[in-house]
Amino acid sequence: MAGVRAPLWVCVAARPALLGLRPHLGERSARVARIALPPLTPEASRSLLLHLLRPAEHVPEPVLARLEQLAQGVPLSLVELAGALRAAGALRASPGGGWYIAPDALLDVSVTPLFERLAARALAGLPAAHRILARLCAVLGTEVEVSRVDAALRQLEPSEEMARVTSLDAGAGLRRLARSGLLRPTAPGHFAFRHPLLREALEALLPASSRRVLHAAALRATPRDGMAERRRWAHHAAACGAHAEALTAFLSLAESARRAHLSVEAEQHYTRALALLPEGDVERRALALSGRGRVRHRLQRFREGLADLGAARALAVARGDEAQQVELLLEEATARDWMEDVEGSSACTREALERIERLDEPRLSLRCSLARGRLHVRLGSGAPPCAF
Repeated sequence: MAGVRAPLWVCVAARPALLGLRPHLGERSARVARIALPPLTPEASRSLLLHLLRPAEHVPEPVLARLEQLAQGVPLSLVELAGALRAAGALRASPGGGWYIAPDALLDVSVTPLFERLAARALAGLPAAHRILARLCAVLGTEVEVSRVDAALRQLEPSEEMARVTSLDAGAGLRRLARSGLLRPTAPGHFAFRHPLLREALEALLPASSRRVLHAAALRATPRDGMAERRRWAHHAAACGAHAEALTAFLSLAESARRAHLSVEAEQHYTRALALLPEGDVERRALALSGRGRVRHRLQRFREGLADLGAARALAVARGDEAQQVELLLEEATARDWMEDVEGSSACTREALERIERLDEPRLSLRCSLARGRLHVRLGSGAPPCAF
């Protein structure tokens, strides 16, 4: 080629799809090298994430797993997520010293500015009908299948705006979204978003009115056969304004998770239920507060757990529910014992032991016997062990 000779180095960064469009890219260069950058290994991803979350310690495994699932081994995504957590106040100082990540804060920090920009750019290049289809897919979840999208399309309320998308063939529409780079095929009739954070951003960018319409269609198209479907159904119900149904679903999910010792998941469901509860629903508010208090102190969130247990006990006192008061006193005694607050734990235990004498509650009586034994051990009284 004519012109002044000069050394020139060109670096191109792109997704693998570029070579499908330009298979001969770089062939005229004197030297060319192609370096594939795979996602971080699980070990490297975990190491980087823990570094980015400093000074937090003892981050619950489900929290780390959720963040890793969202980032998909992409370093930039890990950095963006950690920044979003800090900006949302999810990294908190413990009153006793140290820092921790509040698991329920993950409900609101899965969208980052970078992916909001990428989502807006991707939508801008689509026809109007396919923009609505992309948003419907974002509402349905990270992984979608033709049959499920078709079922949701059939449930859309008739309107001038939605008429554009209801006439689409679901399979052809999903293949069009795959060609645009929003989705990728995973199996015949099955697709997944190119990145989970891209899906989160697409849903976050939805106008409120469209969000309700799309979630309502998704709700009507979602069965409640398994645990994953129940979680999805509750999310759709809350997002489309079916608050009573969502509240019942989240409370049921929270109780199931608590009994299965899935404390992080249980806390998140209790938090969502409490956000939907009317002030006058004292009985279910007490249930949600007591449940969240129990799982929070098992997550080492002692102060917040005690606050929930105290609020639940105040409601139990107002309702005159002696049995629940005893149960909450025993739970608070355990939490304070874990905090090495022997005096506070002993006071709660003694009050529970006084109250149980007036009740005919075999299950609570057994728990009180265990609490009495712990009290003797902590106070070093040398009392004989209880017979169970």
